[in-house]
Amino acid sequence: MISFEPMDSSAAIPGSTPLVSSPPSSGPLQSASTSLVLPSPSMKLTEHNFLVWRHFMVATLTSNRANRFVDGTNIPHGFSLR
Repeated sequence: MISFEPMDSSAAIPGSTPLVSSPPSSGPLQSASTSLVLPSPSMKLTEHNFLVWRHFMVATLTSNRANRFVDGTNIPHGFSLR
């Protein structure tokens, strides 16, 4: 059995720089925004550019994890407006 134990600072190689640095003290951390940001397509959907438009929309929705809202599944009856 192999066991791994953390190295203490006295076991460091002389003249080497530490691999772990302390976090910068520039101020408190700010949380990332959870709002959905979708770029506007640069072209309107027509019968001639569907494949390009679809590729753009799928990539945009996937990168924003929003494809679950337009995946074509049925809405549960409790959430349906009908």
